Amino acid sequence: MKNKRKTKRGFVNPFKVKNLRRKILLIIGVMFIIRLINQIPTPGVDHNYLKQILGSGNGAMGFMNLMTGGSLSSLSILALNISPYITASIVIELLSIVFKQLEEMKRDGKHGQEELKKITLISAIGLSFVQALAMSIGFGRKGMLTNFTWYWVIIITLIWTASAGALAFVGNYMTEKKICNGVSLILACNILSGVLDDLFSLWEVAFTGHKMAKGILYITLLTIFIFLMTLFVVYLQTGKREIPVTNSRKYNGKVNPMAMRSTLPIPVNPSNVIPVIFASSIFSVPSMIAMIVTPKSGSVWEKVVNLTNTSEWFRSSAFYYTAGWLVYVALVLFFEVFYTNIIFNDLEIADNLKKSGSQIPGVRPGADTADYLRKKIKHTTLLGGIGISVVATIPMVLSGVFNISNISLMGTSLVIIVGVIIENARQIDADTSAYKIEGIMR
Repeated sequence: MKNKRKTKRGFVNPFKVKNLRRKILLIIGVMFIIRLINQIPTPGVDHNYLKQILGSGNGAMGFMNLMTGGSLSSLSILALNISPYITASIVIELLSIVFKQLEEMKRDGKHGQEELKKITLISAIGLSFVQALAMSIGFGRKGMLTNFTWYWVIIITLIWTASAGALAFVGNYMTEKKICNGVSLILACNILSGVLDDLFSLWEVAFTGHKMAKGILYITLLTIFIFLMTLFVVYLQTGKREIPVTNSRKYNGKVNPMAMRSTLPIPVNPSNVIPVIFASSIFSVPSMIAMIVTPKSGSVWEKVVNLTNTSEWFRSSAFYYTAGWLVYVALVLFFEVFYTNIIFNDLEIADNLKKSGSQIPGVRPGADTADYLRKKIKHTTLLGGIGISVVATIPMVLSGVFNISNISLMGTSLVIIVGVIIENARQIDADTSAYKIEGIMR
């Protein structure tokens, strides 16, 4: 009973604080308006064009459609949604390794971070324009535009570019005002918007042509499976490897026992869902090109498209296409390790430990500590990368082997949703604690 009361109070507490209550209501209002705008159709296009091509929503293109909350398949005015900004953010993060100016901006405090945000926003608008223009011309020639003329191409390109830029600005504004992580919340809201339709589809699959008992068993097993997957994803998002650290410094001539013992946490999955998004983006390129330029039957290009089309994997009729899955997993692991190396600088961490008088037991300060940390970080994050690959692969196996495709609360989308919930829950909890402390000080 005590635990239940604590949980209830913990849930209700944010609503008791006026400023937090305003933030939560503002978030709900903004998400509602975005979903409302998402229903506005783009003028001058055939709104069933991409629905017929994307079909059941499988494959890398299906994942991109999931990220847009279905606005890509319905060709609404938010067709590109927040995806160009997410892609631009990842690319800028990766380019900061090559260009020292971007790296300096990241470390230049608030001013540098503001400049980096402006660059990311401008890059996202540029990427939106290129994507919108490519879709307007490529798909427009094949029947997407009701009137394929140069001025309609420009109008639709500008509509999609402006809407993607506005959405990126709203997401950034919410983050800057510390309301929430706006971009990730918009992405999670897009994914959750398709859950209800997916549940109805699964219900029809379970009970159409089957006995009641069999349908109930099907739904029960699927619910248990999703629950276990959620627990696994929560572990990937919150799991850490604690490396013991001792401090040999004395305070006021005495050794502080509490200061002597501490830990250096290494997250199991520090890069979150970035490796999967990047790998899926790469794999969606051949499918996107194939939708614009239809490959000839039996050609090498058609085989390449099928290898990169995740809906073709794990099918018994053409199992050799599953070779594309091996490349996909290799890309996920590569980006996992690559992005982790950006986040964790083992030499810098080892140097900071040495300066603070801290040391890992049994390891010499300096170069030996850096080598030790490099190995531990690599092993830990590699396990995280394998875990993310498993989570991302499960919907593909279910689709190829059991022909179950409409499950939004699984795979990469589950990782995104769990990550956003954990991140925003921590922020709300921190804000609640801050307001409590402020009230005590008053």
